[in-house]
Amino acid sequence: MKKKLPLVIYLTGSSWCSQCNIFTREYIKKTNFKNAAGKKFIFWLVDTKQAPGNSPGTFNFKMVPEEAAKIVGCADSPRAPYVVLGPPAVFIIDPVSGELIKSLFPKSEVDKYGKPLAGIIEETWAEFSRKPK
Repeated sequence: MKKKLPLVIYLTGSSWCSQCNIFTREYIKKTNFKNAAGKKFIFWLVDTKQAPGNSPGTFNFKMVPEEAAKIVGCADSPRAPYVVLGPPAVFIIDPVSGELIKSLFPKSEVDKYGKPLAGIIEETWAEFSRKPK
């Protein structure tokens, strides 16, 4: 919050979601993303587990991680603050107000921007920061 950097939460299912592994390889593990994380945004990876007894592609995700929940003010909320259709999912959040700035779901949604994920995050944050409060 002191740095006034956007909070980026990445929801993945690395042990069971093939699309998540592709997304991670093509966006999260890129040098420009790693270089920006911590400097241009705060990054939290949330690795979901496959729901026991269910087939791959089913999962339980009820809330953001406790640390993130405290920052965005929803730690005691009985319901999830963001709707998650499924991993992979990226949420860009204002760390002060907890406002969801942008959510990106499948790889194709990120691809349509034609730039690295770090660039999308930086551009989104710049646009959000220019808006009158």
